[in-house]
Amino acid sequence: MLSRDRKSIRGNYMNPKMPSRDNSYHPSSNVEDSSNSPFPLGAAPGIDILRKIGNAFGFLGLAAWALLLAQPAVAQRVVVQQATANNPQSLQAAQSFRDNFSALLDNYNAVFKLQGNTLRQEQVAQAQAAMQKVSPADLAYVFSRGSLPDLAPAVSAMQRVAAAQLAANNTAHTSSTTLSLAPGAQPGTKSVSSVPFPDPSTSVIDDCSESNTPHGAQLTYDALISAQETSSILAAAAWVCNEDILGENGSAVCIPFAIANDIAQSLFAARNFCSGLDQSAMVAGNSSRLDHIHTDLSNDLTTLQGNITTATTTITTNDNSNKTAIVTNDNTNTTSIIASIGAGSTTVVNNANANTTQIIKNDNANTTTITTNNNNNKTAIVANDNANTTKITTNDNNNKTAIVTNDNANTATITTNDNNNKTAIVTNDNTNTTSIIASIGAGTTTVVNNANANTTQIINNDNANTATIAAKVDADMSNLRDLTLRTWIELALAANQGYDVVSLQVPQAFGGHLELVRTITTQVIASVQASGGKIGNAQSQLAAGDAALAAHQYQTAFKNYKHAYRSVSGN
Repeated sequence: MLSRDRKSIRGNYMNPKMPSRDNSYHPSSNVEDSSNSPFPLGAAPGIDILRKIGNAFGFLGLAAWALLLAQPAVAQRVVVQQATANNPQSLQAAQSFRDNFSALLDNYNAVFKLQGNTLRQEQVAQAQAAMQKVSPADLAYVFSRGSLPDLAPAVSAMQRVAAAQLAANNTAHTSSTTLSLAPGAQPGTKSVSSVPFPDPSTSVIDDCSESNTPHGAQLTYDALISAQETSSILAAAAWVCNEDILGENGSAVCIPFAIANDIAQSLFAARNFCSGLDQSAMVAGNSSRLDHIHTDLSNDLTTLQGNITTATTTITTNDNSNKTAIVTNDNTNTTSIIASIGAGSTTVVNNANANTTQIIKNDNANTTTITTNNNNNKTAIVANDNANTTKITTNDNNNKTAIVTNDNANTATITTNDNNNKTAIVTNDNTNTTSIIASIGAGTTTVVNNANANTTQIINNDNANTATIAAKVDADMSNLRDLTLRTWIELALAANQGYDVVSLQVPQAFGGHLELVRTITTQVIASVQASGGKIGNAQSQLAAGDAALAAHQYQTAFKNYKHAYRSVSGN
């Protein structure tokens, strides 16, 4: 008899209480009717009438009255059973239901056998034996007020649970009984500087390890589907389970349903408990690691500031040292260049003076030679003239004019050539002097300009290095802030509903981080999809969050983003 008093029900699910005459099975203690009264809410309707009839007419009158009341129910059962027996389609549907129910129990038995749970295996055997006693006509009568339930989804769900249990048993000797909370440092990333770092895994009780009780999100959901299906079947059959007609109780057909429901609820409850234990361990582990990371970041910041100060001092000292060396080198080069220019000027002037003296001496020597030669020629000519007076006189007379003319021409040519040579030498000397002076001035300007350019380049290089270091420091600080904020947001998304932070439910325009929450959720979904992981309902929940954000329903948007994140993380 079902109790309508909720205070008398313990547990999450409600099973009908078996009639007292049935000693083959009793529901588990977590689903129990603590009332011993057949009518816990008070006397049943008509009970006083039956009592008065019994007092007035005795036992025969009471029996007659009970038979009269039972006739409609008896007639209904007979009609349904006859109709079922004459309807092959109804018989086939009832047999299909029986086959699926048997397959469901077989999957439960496979799980319990792999777990070594003999008590639950015995309960499965009781349910299977009880189901063998139920005829198709009885099944049709139980569900005559509706349709036969479809057990296919529950069978498929339990097949996955049984397969996961088998896989867990096969790998039990090589796998660890710890729950991985977060991946460790990946190749190419910087490991934490402090030791020891909190272990990324937190041990759970042995019965809740994945090798004993696989309880991932999909498996827990599959156990829930089966539990809800068996609970729905039992609820649909409750009207027959509570029916007594002429001392005959219809609850025999409900025994396999009650056992199956008890088994299904216990299997789901165990996986749901283990999932909650995992979540608690994950939150505790992540909180410990976040505290450790915060300490490391604080220590790294102090170290970074010290390194920056040391580097700044080193750079300043080196810059000052370089400046002193450069100034000293420029002064030394300037003195050397001035001394070289002075020496070069003296050499050029001395060379020009020496060349001028040599040219004058050569010109004087040539003049003397020409004069001596002319004199010699004159004596020879006179002697020859004297020896050949007539001939010479005649010839001289003939050639005198030509010779005089030629001498005059030669004298003019020599004089002109000598004047031209003198002018060319003077002009060349002046040109050389001007070129040397201009070259010395250009060299001095080049040296001064080069020194100025080097000084400017050194100053600009120092300024650029200072700006680069400052930008690097600013970028590192920004990355540290972004990493801390992202870690904090992911912890809030992974936590239970009771840990919702207000600033994460407010858009950036109002001082919050709701847009960053959406960005992180979208990135996590994409990363898990790209790696071949399961994301459950994350996409639809993300879309629901976007719709709520567009409608300015910010708290609803945050909750949907959180559901999407937890779907991906397996919570």
